[in-house]
Amino acid sequence: EELRNVLEQFPPVEYAFAYGSGAVRQGSYDYQKASKTESERPMLDLVFVVANSEEWHSMNLLLNPSHYTSIIRLSPREISWIQDSIPANFWFNAYVQLKSSTRQLKYGIINKSLFLRDLNIWNNLYAAGRLHKPVNVVRDNQEIEQAVAMNKRHAVCTSLLLLPERFSEIDLYLCIASLSYIGDPRMTIGENPKKVVNLVMPIYQQYREMYKHQLVDFSSLKASPSQQGFTMFTQSVDQADKWALCRQLPQTLKRLLVINGKERYNARNIPKASTIRAILATIVARSAGMQTMKGLFTVGITKSASYMLAKFKKRFFSSNFAS
Repeated sequence: EELRNVLEQFPPVEYAFAYGSGAVRQGSYDYQKASKTESERPMLDLVFVVANSEEWHSMNLLLNPSHYTSIIRLSPREISWIQDSIPANFWFNAYVQLKSSTRQLKYGIINKSLFLRDLNIWNNLYAAGRLHKPVNVVRDNQEIEQAVAMNKRHAVCTSLLLLPERFSEIDLYLCIASLSYIGDPRMTIGENPKKVVNLVMPIYQQYREMYKHQLVDFSSLKASPSQQGFTMFTQSVDQADKWALCRQLPQTLKRLLVINGKERYNARNIPKASTIRAILATIVARSAGMQTMKGLFTVGITKSASYMLAKFKKRFFSSNFAS
């Protein structure tokens, strides 16, 4: 209900979801303490998918002018150009004070066509990476949900090529959750090194529910229960089955691996897991790095510094870091 009330403070959107520790339980927060003190609650992170970036910002500047950076006055056209032209194709407004609440909000805006492109081909693996993990969908859209399903299938397919012959469901969820962090410069600067574990372990049942339909589609994958209650998987290491997975990778990965071009790889020469990781790092480093640099301008240096300080506190003073 809180999330739906937030949407009413903004112009109409095509699709919206909340992510991060403010919307989905993670292992790096004391939620019991936060429930008693509203100021202790983590920032609420939202993504708004819009049909037309310029029109949306034009309306939002009228409704919420204080949300935008004060470094320089920009027109809706200039804002939308910066948003759409520079990877990862987001414009973020951060440390926004919610009406009738002490809770703060960070929200990112992305054009629907660019959002669908990332979900389908992983050209940035930024929006796509957000949706590899459980989120709270606030505004639904059938076309986007179809792309979300394909994005999840790509995540499973890629992870299977990175995992060994035998692995647990937890190994799979950790691999999936880590895909969009491989090569992310923020992981070496401000993020908690246990971030991926914190994303998965408190809510692994949600990952199980989220990916159960995708997993049954892979005939080369066999499941069996373990004594600890987690599902164990055995996947075929036959070259033909591995090559079938390669052929199902998202378009950007296949292009950079030259799978459908000059046939650098083929059924007798499967790319190694390390090679796939290097390609993922190339995609993520470019988009995450450029989006971070863009944030210094769009969010503002002061707010960006505050955001990074909060990340450092989580990294070095979180109880999960010490454990």
